[in-house]
Amino acid sequence: MSEQRGENPLPPLYVVGIPGRVGGASTKIVHLVRLLHREFNLTVVAPEIWGCKDKGIRQMLEPYGVRCVLLKDLPKRLDGVALAICDGDFFTSGRAREVKARGLKLVWSNEMMWAFKGEAEAVKQGLIDRVLFVSEF
Repeated sequence: MSEQRGENPLPPLYVVGIPGRVGGASTKIVHLVRLLHREFNLTVVAPEIWGCKDKGIRQMLEPYGVRCVLLKDLPKRLDGVALAICDGDFFTSGRAREVKARGLKLVWSNEMMWAFKGEAEAVKQGLIDRVLFVSEF
């Protein structure tokens, strides 16, 4: 069964990472929240509990009705898409495998110019459904 928040008819999108005011990946998450909050039922999935408890992060998300949770606190079965953005240990921690096990399509966005540990193996194993990448543009 899928998680539903009230009667929200928007498609679910789980953004994995830490939003912030500094840093390319962190600011990208904040900008995506602002851009997509009317098009998707957004949930930010923090890799660690401090991300959910941080007052600054909550202040960035709450005006848009976006909550911050840990992956372990979400239902075991989900519908929708997870967009993981530059989460350094996303693959080695097992979070990528857990996202897929919950039924989500996985989009990986690496904002760095190098691969993260476990990234290439995750591609080979079919854990990643789509990749967003940094371009010269």
